[in-house]
Amino acid sequence: MHQEKSKKSRLTLYIGIALVIGILTGFILNKQYVGTENNRIMNAEAQQKLLRDRMKVYEQPKDTAAFQALNKLKDQISAKKKETERAVLDNSTNTSEADELLIYTDSLKNINSRIALLLDTSNTAYKAILKEKELVDA
Repeated sequence: MHQEKSKKSRLTLYIGIALVIGILTGFILNKQYVGTENNRIMNAEAQQKLLRDRMKVYEQPKDTAAFQALNKLKDQISAKKKETERAVLDNSTNTSEADELLIYTDSLKNINSRIALLLDTSNTAYKAILKEKELVDA
């Protein structure tokens, strides 16, 4: 019995070479293109954090007790509104639930406007920071 040496397939060699070239190409592209994109994203995130910190000063309520009370009331009304929405979806013939839903919606708008009065977000400096934040977001 005589065994011949098996020839290694050239296809395996070509696949190995292509694999090495693909890895090197991916590494180079990652360092050049994606690296600069990642740097830009990190810079934008750092700028956003600084802007958010500057905005927090204006977003502090003047009267914290009233602010907390309004937020608690807002949460309660939101929960009632969700319950009413489910009831309206379950029973579409009851118009009193639909009217109640409108009342809850109006109450939430009123509470949101009262909360906004406690915050100093109408200040021109706050609006300028907000525009700057929108530019950084873009």
